[in-house]
Amino acid sequence: MSDTVLDKIYIGSNYPFWQAQIQVGTNGAGNWTNVAYYWNGAWTAAVDENDGSGDFCAGTGLKFVSHSPQGDWVQTAILGMNLYWMMIRTDNFVIE
Repeated sequence: MSDTVLDKIYIGSNYPFWQAQIQVGTNGAGNWTNVAYYWNGAWTAAVDENDGSGDFCAGTGLKFVSHSPQGDWVQTAILGMNLYWMMIRTDNFVIE
């Protein structure tokens, strides 16, 4: 397993959100599988996820990740910040 598998990015807000903007500075190399999750008491796969970043391999610049917020999304504390969190986790990575 690669060291990058299970790496995470957390995106939080005071309010439920359907889209996040991510500034990609360096295009990813290799074959990535990133999955978005939201918190409902446990990390749960986001519904209708649309990864405009192409798993961070679709070039640099401003990219969008969206999903359909679910009614069971609840706030939780991460690093002392009680917010609605989305987690994007690398579930698979293969060097090409």
